[in-house]
Amino acid sequence: MNSYLRGYEKILGRLIKKSFPRLKDKKIYLKEKDAPWRAHVSYFPWGLRILMSYKLRGLPKKITKRVLIHELCHLEIFLKWGVIRTNLNFIIYLFSKPYRKDLEREANMLMIKKGYGKLALDARKDNLKRGIDYPLSEKEIKGYIKENNKR
Repeated sequence: MNSYLRGYEKILGRLIKKSFPRLKDKKIYLKEKDAPWRAHVSYFPWGLRILMSYKLRGLPKKITKRVLIHELCHLEIFLKWGVIRTNLNFIIYLFSKPYRKDLEREANMLMIKKGYGKLALDARKDNLKRGIDYPLSEKEIKGYIKENNKR
């Protein structure tokens, strides 16, 4: 295992312990890949997988952490759905841009619910700088942060 994957595993372990108890006893395979996206998750009957793009190498740790939080949110959602529904939804995800946006929105909302609203704001700013759409407006994120803090 290379030093980047070891670093990602350390961050992953801390995040799961702190904010993702449903994933505590799950086997998560962490791999790297040359890819156009930053990270991608999969849910198979034998385990969960996070693929990290080589693009993340050398980026600030805060960005890596933010990416991992987002991907862990996807994995928690997938566990709730189960492996069959998740993989059927993945087929829809591949062919439906509106569905893709909805799924990303759901993961981002879970991120805010778990207390990472400021990181969601950072992700939005980062995406807009990179010319990538973000499924929540700044106003929505701030509203969800405020709503979440009332609970």
